[in-house]
Amino acid sequence: MVMLLTLSVMKNVPLIGIQTGRRLAQIGEPIINPNNLQVVAWYTTGNLIGFSPAVVFSEDIHELGHLGAIIDSADDIHPLDNLVRLQEILSYDFALKKLPVVSESGQKLGLVESFNFDSDNFLIKQIIVKPSFSVRLTASQLIITRHQIVELNNQRIVVSSVIRVAPTPPQKSPVKRSKSQPAAKPAPPTGKPVPETKHV
Repeated sequence: MVMLLTLSVMKNVPLIGIQTGRRLAQIGEPIINPNNLQVVAWYTTGNLIGFSPAVVFSEDIHELGHLGAIIDSADDIHPLDNLVRLQEILSYDFALKKLPVVSESGQKLGLVESFNFDSDNFLIKQIIVKPSFSVRLTASQLIITRHQIVELNNQRIVVSSVIRVAPTPPQKSPVKRSKSQPAAKPAPPTGKPVPETKHV
């Protein structure tokens, strides 16, 4: 079963070595391949890492659970300089967050705010967009799926369509009656007026 995780879930998630059960580091920003929108690796930080910058490959993360991201050992955390296979992806200098999103007609829809990815293969399945001011009147959030992307580069994302999340209507707060204000008498029903009852 496909499980989608949001980017915020990975923020500062601990990296746990399965051999020792020890916290080795914590996950930072993603490294994304723009050619297939896959998170291929993650920057990592921690006091036990003797080099910086350091990365862990997504394929080396065996499990994402309540304890954190499970890897074999500290050997799965690598210095960035020695990773030849990452150099081409890094040379794209691609950053998905805050990338402008426009329609095919050129309408500015908003900026990328986050994304949801497949926990099995780390492919980005949905892109979450913070709407521009004009779009915000009809949608509180925009969601882009992979098949809606027409063009993607370092300057923008062009989409054929988006999923609009309707804004939540404001809740009307109940009218509070002041203690000093007497309650209004209920209106008599239509028809003959109700005679006032006199107590003797």
